[in-house]
Amino acid sequence: MRSIGTVLGLVVVLTLVGCGSAGSANGVGSAAGAGQLEPTDGPASGGDAGMTDQIGVGGSGGNAITPASGGDAGVTDQIPPKPSRIVETSGNKCLALSGIRKTWSLLDALRQKNPRLVTDRILRLAFLGDDVTVASGPECTPVGPETSGSGVQTIADEASCDASGCNFDDYSFISGIDHYRMTGAIRITSDDARRTVSIDLSFINPGWSNGEPARITGTLVATERSLDGSIREVQSGDGQSMRFIGLTYEDGVDLVEATPTSGSLYAEWHSAEHRGQEATIPFP
Repeated sequence: MRSIGTVLGLVVVLTLVGCGSAGSANGVGSAAGAGQLEPTDGPASGGDAGMTDQIGVGGSGGNAITPASGGDAGVTDQIPPKPSRIVETSGNKCLALSGIRKTWSLLDALRQKNPRLVTDRILRLAFLGDDVTVASGPECTPVGPETSGSGVQTIADEASCDASGCNFDDYSFISGIDHYRMTGAIRITSDDARRTVSIDLSFINPGWSNGEPARITGTLVATERSLDGSIREVQSGDGQSMRFIGLTYEDGVDLVEATPTSGSLYAEWHSAEHRGQEATIPFP
């Protein structure tokens, strides 16, 4: 799988020392799990896996992005079948907590209506699912994500955010040393104290060897004391996801830094060869 560390071109503050990554597609990550765990026959139970979203590629040279549309229908989406060979692990609780905190950081960036911050937070979050499934590695201390600043540099400002969400129209930006273009939308709807965020984005690095964009989709449902939903990333049959299941918090805590008092996180990654790993991590 592709690692977020390479997509951002820097060491992500929450992709911590000793936490591995799981597989590679565009040379944007390192393999893990394939030579360490022997897959079992038949699918394992529970969670988001085996996404087979395909994104069309238009224009010459295979580098144009087909605009994303629609977004996740909701937390109760029908999930495509899992890979036939998938290993269940105990997962990495350190990175699971990091993923949850990154999600709150994304929600905070949306409140700020800042396209550059939103792009940065999306990329930091969407590529973490494979790492969460890797149980090996030393103990680590999760650190909350930055509340300001971004590793993203805007080249052409074809993006805008307001209270209803963000639109990206072939948004051109640099992350680390790599140039990307992104198209799609993030939609926000509010009902009293509950906020629902629907994500449907496509982005591409023109230097990727297969010339295909990656797609990030998801739905997040948040209140001041809870988080549910999922986020997934798919490209060329490879993919990863995280699902937030009934995460709740004490009153008055800083959600970007807090630990849930109940609930769980399910994470998975899978390859086009129908191999993968999954983990369900309970909290606290």
